[in-house]
Amino acid sequence: MNAVCFSSRILCRALLASDAAQPKRRVLLELYTNLVLFCKEQHFNREQTSVLISIIKTVHQFNTETPLNNTDHCMTYCSELLLCHSVRRPPFSTDLFSSEQVTQILFYFINTYMRHYFLYKCIFTPEVQLDISLSYIGILENTNVEETSQSVQKEVRDEVMCLTSQLQQRLQDSADQLNDAISKLETNIKVKK
Repeated sequence: MNAVCFSSRILCRALLASDAAQPKRRVLLELYTNLVLFCKEQHFNREQTSVLISIIKTVHQFNTETPLNNTDHCMTYCSELLLCHSVRRPPFSTDLFSSEQVTQILFYFINTYMRHYFLYKCIFTPEVQLDISLSYIGILENTNVEETSQSVQKEVRDEVMCLTSQLQQRLQDSADQLNDAISKLETNIKVKK
């Protein structure tokens, strides 16, 4: 318990120096505290723990750079970074992690970070606002203004409903793709064991 408190205090100080808002700091604190606990369970040394925290931090920053779904890219990026630290090819890579450790790290990453991918995306990605401006060509000047206004409002309402439906479908498709990708990765990891 003391190690957890100590790790949390160190991480909290590091996060207080960051420019993240208070709720974001708490989420990051939990992410990194759990990561340190994982490292402790795996008996990683200080260098391994430090590198793994840096890898997860880099992947997290990569994830939140865009509001678009980049799950495949995040997994690929994490795998590439781990590969750079599991094969000895100076000066480009070093063998800090064994292949068994890389498998355990990927399994942990999938079951923690990727399972909460959309949560991290929602919390840390800047909100994107859609600004729509409409102009109608061909509306006669001598038509009734009230009828025209109601007609325009109906068309706008119909178009917004259509866009909303399309957006919801895309979000559902993205969620389905993420779940499929996680299932495939879990299956691959289990097969390798």
